[in-house]
Amino acid sequence: MDVTGLDVAPLAVEAARRFPRTGRETYELGDLFSLPPDRRGAFDGVFEHTCFCAIDPARRADYVEAVAAALRPGGRLLSVFFTDPDNGGEGPPFGCTVAELDALFGRKFRLLEQHRELATYPEREGRELLRLHERV
Repeated sequence: MDVTGLDVAPLAVEAARRFPRTGRETYELGDLFSLPPDRRGAFDGVFEHTCFCAIDPARRADYVEAVAAALRPGGRLLSVFFTDPDNGGEGPPFGCTVAELDALFGRKFRLLEQHRELATYPEREGRELLRLHERV
């Protein structure tokens, strides 16, 4: 299986390239919001961890469109969302609500599963939501 890591931060891409690889992995500098034409519809899956909650909330609909454009029909999006909009400065800068996720992702994706029983960081218990979506 091919895995492509994409980030806008050159340091993140450089750091990822230094880790030992176990398969056919590549790490690229790029912007999800401006994928080249050859990357549109090219991916079977996207994994993101609080990226949605790190971007300006005014760009959230753009984010959903960009991920949908990257995935082939039937492709899957596995995401960890930070669902504490009043986070008090802890965690990603822009938490979200489940209602907001439903409204935004419901246009392009079907929700397959969600789980609240996770904490990627101890202080985030009960404030993160793992969701699996399928592009329609």
